[in-house]
Amino acid sequence: MIEVSAGKLAYRAALCYNDATKMVVAWSAGNTAKPRYKIGACTMDDSIPSASGIYKITCISNKRIYIGSATNLRKRKQEHWNGLRANRRHNLHIQRTWNKYGEDAFTFEVLELVLPMSLTAREQYWLNTLHPTFNAAPIAGSSLGIKHSPESVEHNRQAQLGRKASPEAKAKMSATRLGKKRPPMSLEQREKLRQSALGRKLSPETCEKMSQSRKGKPLYSRRGVKLSNERREQMRQNARKREREKGRFV
Repeated sequence: MIEVSAGKLAYRAALCYNDATKMVVAWSAGNTAKPRYKIGACTMDDSIPSASGIYKITCISNKRIYIGSATNLRKRKQEHWNGLRANRRHNLHIQRTWNKYGEDAFTFEVLELVLPMSLTAREQYWLNTLHPTFNAAPIAGSSLGIKHSPESVEHNRQAQLGRKASPEAKAKMSATRLGKKRPPMSLEQREKLRQSALGRKLSPETCEKMSQSRKGKPLYSRRGVKLSNERREQMRQNARKREREKGRFV
């Protein structure tokens, strides 16, 4: 593969940063605007703008690169570096390379400044042109094509263990489901649920909680008809009989 510098690629794209309008504009012979930041030049934290644009992370030890976009380039660089230093970046390829070669082997470069509305399109341009090997997804702004390693799957599973939604989050999820009817389950789905429930035994604590939650609430049949006291007592007796047969109650 022929290596082309980022500066030449930006020149081919015919783009420059207009300091007056704070925009990336098409270059023309009559355009006197000068780029405020050198395209493709390695920058330090204090010189990285708090603006939206496209960036490149390079490991100079093995020449592998990562292309990304951000609405705040300075903040994004800090997020990357802080996460890598703490060994908790979601991109395992970059993290493993960082752990192997060290922080000094990595550079952060601003490729171009772009309006937020054009970030995805310009990121795709650089992905198609530079073919970065650190990027998991070949499509900008999409997770298509990403293959998670077993370590990544286990890491995500552990991160979700014990996680509880806040009352506000639960209220929002409940509001989104109000008025929506679930589609009818197929026979295959019903059979899977039935098979998964076979042999399942509820603990005494769970049975007590279920009993307490139903106390004082009227029972309805599947057709929406309120059950009589006689029918409720009959159902209770039948349930007790089934529990005795299974050995849950004496």
